Amino acid sequence: MAVKVHDTFYFVRQPIFSPQLKVKAYQLIFRANHLDLSEDEGSLDEDNLRAFLELVAEMDWEKVANQAPLFIELPPRLVQDAVLEKIPLLSSGVIVATDWRAIHKPYWQDIEQLVTIYHFLLGVTQYDFSSPLPFDESKIRYVRADLPAGGPNTITSMFPGVRDRAHWIAGNVKTHEQFVFCRYHGFKFFTGPFYLKPKLKEEKPLQPSQVRVLQVLRKLEDPKLNLNELTYLLQQDVSMSEQVVRMANRFLHEGEGYLYSILDAVRRLGMERLKLWVQTYLMTDLSDDLPELARTALIRAQFCACMGEIVQGDRDMFYTAGLFSLLDVILDRPLHEIVRELKLQKALQLALLEHAGHAGAALHIIESLEKGEVNFALPPGVSPVQVRTCYTEALHYADEIMRASEL
Repeated sequence: MAVKVHDTFYFVRQPIFSPQLKVKAYQLIFRANHLDLSEDEGSLDEDNLRAFLELVAEMDWEKVANQAPLFIELPPRLVQDAVLEKIPLLSSGVIVATDWRAIHKPYWQDIEQLVTIYHFLLGVTQYDFSSPLPFDESKIRYVRADLPAGGPNTITSMFPGVRDRAHWIAGNVKTHEQFVFCRYHGFKFFTGPFYLKPKLKEEKPLQPSQVRVLQVLRKLEDPKLNLNELTYLLQQDVSMSEQVVRMANRFLHEGEGYLYSILDAVRRLGMERLKLWVQTYLMTDLSDDLPELARTALIRAQFCACMGEIVQGDRDMFYTAGLFSLLDVILDRPLHEIVRELKLQKALQLALLEHAGHAGAALHIIESLEKGEVNFALPPGVSPVQVRTCYTEALHYADEIMRASEL
């Protein structure tokens, strides 16, 4: 069966952080495999426009927003009535942002009017400090200044004007050093993959709590572990038991009833499902200093599990591959060392370290999506529509787990 044109379109949600690394909003970007949506001149042909509109219409906006403001990046040629009418006016707020160079174009007034008609806020993106920005704060509420490939040092002379602006976003922040630099120079918001990278500057001992978590994770990977031993393990940690029950209750299937205690969970969930919930709790516990790391690990886990079902693989192994893929960032240690300590099964090791096998392919896809890269190869039998569906459900799953862990 031929793949429809719109199957090449994807959307990506990325966190926007405060200086304290709290998520204040989410950035939403759109990408296509073979089409450069950022091109300013001309418009999409009829088939591609229809395909893009179908994507926007099918999105579950409430799940994507997660009760936070959405900063939606659209190229100028897609800031049009047919697109904006399909974006709901979320109570959390919507900012429609487009390339700042459009300010100098004849159609800029049309963009301003359209965004106002739909009661959205207006922002601009990709500002590179190459020329003064005609800045009307009564109309343009948010400016995302994207760091050049050379890093922020190449534009330091332009930074003094940022400090007095309330809604400037440092974009394309790739390292912790760049984050600190931009924060020092007055940016109020930050987006980019910097939070997904381990510092690894020097070897440092693990905290006692981290050692305990690794010991439990290693125990969970022991093929000889039985249900009685797992029950005993959980009963030794009241906090862990309570959180595991709380998380599991959020995702029980209809008719399964409510779990009242860890013994109830042991009896009704069974060994494998219970192990996954314990792993999930431990990852949220490890990432307490930066909850978005846990959220990202959970998104990866659920996305990989969803893909595992499609390719008829080991769903639990796919889930664990996604969940463990950020252990190097969370523990600030090389991933190969952690994998060796946990004594993971061979297929899981290869998925984590080499993106090998179907689980590795699923992990590669979700990691690419996080960066806004969509030129990945799909496993046989997997369609782009299924990738989008798995991604949306993974976002919702992770958000629900994080809400449960905060109670």
